[in-house]
Amino acid sequence: MNFIVNAGSNKRYNEVLFKNAAKSFIAIVQFGTTERLLNNYLINKYKLPLIAACFRIIDQAKYSFNGKNEMIISFPEKDIDKLASIITFGTGGKIQGSNILKIAFGQEL
Repeated sequence: MNFIVNAGSNKRYNEVLFKNAAKSFIAIVQFGTTERLLNNYLINKYKLPLIAACFRIIDQAKYSFNGKNEMIISFPEKDIDKLASIITFGTGGKIQGSNILKIAFGQEL
């Protein structure tokens, strides 16, 4: 799973700024029903609340640039990639995915 974000031209500054902005959004986001259900699922299954999971994903993601002033965010560790997929797309069962990471990574408003 990858996210692609317009990053501008200053790569080092943008990576640090981007991580801080993503974490700031996660820290203040208001949970809706989907996020509350997802939070409960993550606590029961992984012993990790949604906010902590998102922080871990942001910290352990790989940030690279493609030459078009775009930052590519990828998850090289399988457990982090799986966690990001569950948060974004859900479990494929009764737990739906959330837009929380998409918004934090600048994909949706």
